[in-house]
Amino acid sequence: MKKFFSPLFLSLFLLLACKNNSDSSLVFKSTSFPQIIAVKPQIIEFPVIMAVRDWNITNQSLICKSRHTDYFFYEFSLSDFTLKDSFCIQGQGPEEFLFPEMLVMKENKQLIVDNGKKKIYSYENNKIEKVASVKTLDIMSSVKEYAYPIIGYKTHLPNELVWKLVDIEKGITLDSILFVDEDKKGQALAKYDFEWDFNDNLLFMASRRKDMITIYSIEDSKVIKQYVWKGDTKFNSSYTYTAIDCVSDRVYLLSQKNEKSEVEIYTKHGDPICLLKLEMDVIDMLVDKKYNRLLLLTSEEKLGVIDLSNIQ
Repeated sequence: MKKFFSPLFLSLFLLLACKNNSDSSLVFKSTSFPQIIAVKPQIIEFPVIMAVRDWNITNQSLICKSRHTDYFFYEFSLSDFTLKDSFCIQGQGPEEFLFPEMLVMKENKQLIVDNGKKKIYSYENNKIEKVASVKTLDIMSSVKEYAYPIIGYKTHLPNELVWKLVDIEKGITLDSILFVDEDKKGQALAKYDFEWDFNDNLLFMASRRKDMITIYSIEDSKVIKQYVWKGDTKFNSSYTYTAIDCVSDRVYLLSQKNEKSEVEIYTKHGDPICLLKLEMDVIDMLVDKKYNRLLLLTSEEKLGVIDLSNIQ
């Protein structure tokens, strides 16, 4: 069993560190983009009011997790965003859930991890079926597939935030990255929280409180590069990045660093490609590979759509 446990990289980042790292991994970069494009997304009203907490794209559907409605999940057609189904109610029954989280899969499937029942379910064609039992006691969030049953997720205690790579059916931790609030004031999540995604065997982490992303090799269990865009390694009181999506050789970051939200597009090596200036407040983002477009969740709980076909 391979297991990795990392100390803090205090002198440089105070967010992410790992063994075998060195100062040479830190790269200061400018914010110069070859393309800067002002875009006006097409705005679509959701057919139901659901207070979206999380969302995911499958082959035919957009699935949204709700905060405050009778159902946990709503399924919309990916082609025209009409409502197809609502599913998962809270309870102890066979098709009821306690604390569900979406498990983002590579092959356009939708799995659901119930942190309360410690079970994994599949959802397909309006049917919910149990897939496996969860062999970890962690309360998981931001759950994504690496190569099922190996998944990545975040979990936290007041003074610790941990990213883990786990065989979810066996309960074996294969890799982990630890962030500690050394002041012991219960601020680990507030200080060190990050958005993350896989791109092949690379892990991309974008700090929610710093103008920095980190590229980590899953295969080698080490940081490859840490990019700082303003030469500033201090924490910000406001948010910097609030969403990330890695698609093929590109990394899409939803930025809150300026007055209005922006989407920063990079290569998987961290080189700037394009900056999309949205001229509105956006709280979440997904890349729709099937229709080559960007889906945005606005601060008013509306859906924004941007065609990516003209972005080189």
